[in-house]
Amino acid sequence: MLPDRKFITEMMGRVVAAYFSTKSLTQRQLSGDDITQRPFMPVLLQVMVGEKPQGKIPVSGVMDTTERDLSTPGVVQISASYGHAEGVVTGSQASDVFYIHNDYVHGIVQEKTSRKVPKNNGTLSTKKILRS
Repeated sequence: MLPDRKFITEMMGRVVAAYFSTKSLTQRQLSGDDITQRPFMPVLLQVMVGEKPQGKIPVSGVMDTTERDLSTPGVVQISASYGHAEGVVTGSQASDVFYIHNDYVHGIVQEKTSRKVPKNNGTLSTKKILRS
């Protein structure tokens, strides 16, 4: 995202508008939310992991204190991959997943052939990971 107030405000508007999409309303209703009530609508702004040309490839990740797809109380799920976090958040690129419960850790490590990288115009592109 470009570090520009107008651009950031526009993107925040898109995030808030997404809370009223059919997909979002359906997901909230299926999770037991009363969609007739005013929704909780946080917009988080944070500096994302970047990378320097010819530098070490950064790693980004997402941690959920409740495993997303199953009813597994006490299990923490951590997903991580190379590059920008967008690929991990959307599931659009391979990522490693670790499930943690008390002293037990179960990891699933995947081959990663690409990563998301920011372009100068604030958009993301997919870049192949070259093996040496």
